[in-house]
Amino acid sequence: MTTKKYPSWVCQDCGVKANTLTCIKKYGSKPKKLQFSVSTYHRGTCEVCGKEKMVTEPRDFFYPNFGLLEGKREKEKQKKLENTPTHMLTCRHAIGRSGNVYYMECRLLKKTKSGRAKIVLFGERNWKDKKKKRSIRYVEFHRLTKIDG
Repeated sequence: MTTKKYPSWVCQDCGVKANTLTCIKKYGSKPKKLQFSVSTYHRGTCEVCGKEKMVTEPRDFFYPNFGLLEGKREKEKQKKLENTPTHMLTCRHAIGRSGNVYYMECRLLKKTKSGRAKIVLFGERNWKDKKKKRSIRYVEFHRLTKIDG
């Protein structure tokens, strides 16, 4: 079993977030002080987020539990993945005999027993605001085109 080493250098963003999450978990409220009033920073790599920033010692944030940030980071990655389209759905808006063909972003969830695709559709018709409205639809596979990337 490998244990993660406690970080030696952390940036202010990670330190404040970890301190806040630790206090909420331990005491049920936000901390009275986010960080120590006097801290010495230098240019370096944050051992929590891996970014090149101004860093200081974790004691300046009262030795918070940085493991809580990893759970939050995983949730953020999962949420971002859920909102990322994987396919384009071919749609046709019919007006009388004529019509308009357009494509909508969607994410394939699964293939059903009946052979159709269960998808999350982003947006409504061919309108600009794609991220706010999401809906579940069942469509034929031939209407889906995989997005390269």
